[in-house]
Amino acid sequence: MRIGLAAIIAVLPVVLLSVSWSADFDKGQDAYSSGDYETAIAEWQVLADEGHAGAQFGMGLLYANGFGVPLDDNLALKW
Repeated sequence: MRIGLAAIIAVLPVVLLSVSWSADFDKGQDAYSSGDYETAIAEWQVLADEGHAGAQFGMGLLYANGFGVPLDDNLALKW
């Protein structure tokens, strides 16, 4: 029984982290899709800085198109 409990305790933070990433990313995605780029930036910036690939791609799209930020090819490529 201890092995099962240890496994649950070890996996739980990973599951909780992925759920919080998904929720914030989805909120940013919904905002981006509706043209609310300010909210998309607010949701994605922190995730992108933490290495979330989807948020990084989203930030790249924002900079590549000048949506809510100045058009900046260098920052688009960074993300």
